[in-house]
Amino acid sequence: MKKIILLSFSLFLSFELFATSSAYYVVKNNTEVRSDRVDDNESNIIKILNKDDELSLVTMHYSGWSMVSIGDIDGWVLSSNLTQDVPNIKSNKNAIIVDNSKELNSIKGRLLKFKEANKDLRTNNKSLIQEIDNLKKEINSLKQESDLLSQKSNSLKQKNIKISAEIVDLKAFTGEGSKKNNSKYNDLLAKNTLLIDKNNRLSEQNERLELNSSISKNINVKWVLIIAAVFIIGFVFIIFINSSRRKAHNLNTINRSY
Repeated sequence: MKKIILLSFSLFLSFELFATSSAYYVVKNNTEVRSDRVDDNESNIIKILNKDDELSLVTMHYSGWSMVSIGDIDGWVLSSNLTQDVPNIKSNKNAIIVDNSKELNSIKGRLLKFKEANKDLRTNNKSLIQEIDNLKKEINSLKQESDLLSQKSNSLKQKNIKISAEIVDLKAFTGEGSKKNNSKYNDLLAKNTLLIDKNNRLSEQNERLELNSSISKNINVKWVLIIAAVFIIGFVFIIFINSSRRKAHNLNTINRSY
């Protein structure tokens, strides 16, 4: 029994150099508190400590890791990141105060700049509001003009549609009319050629008739002249015969008287 107690005590000493519950402080920021469990997360980090954070030391192991307690959390921290020296809170406070005062002054300066910029923005805002009102008026007038133009455009489109339909009708009409006119023109040309032929034939016949009439006239004149000459000659011959008979009768009467 004594041997078992001595063995357990020696094992305890081999794992721990000493154990205490005194207060310790963190030396640097971003100090990791790790767990000995594997299922917490991949890196076994359960908390991040900052400089001057206070914690309770449970056990300091010879391997360089110490078991600490922070509230309800127990974990392992590198022993090199722990110290028993109480941090100089006053110097830190003074440094914090100085930093805060500088930051406050910078904030005040920025606030003044913001106020000036706000004034400029307000004046610019007023001018912009006026410009917006003017633009709204212009937009309304442009909308009215656009509506009028759209109405005119619609009316022009309707007129264009009507004109295009009329043009199509005229093209169709002129096409049919041109075909009809062409057929009529061809018919007239054929008739004209026939009339020209008839006219030529009639002119030839007329020339022949005129020639025949002139010939017949000449023949008639000759016959008239011949008949007149014969009549005159016959008349003269009758007169001559009658005169010769009278002379012979007169001679007979004279002779009888003697």
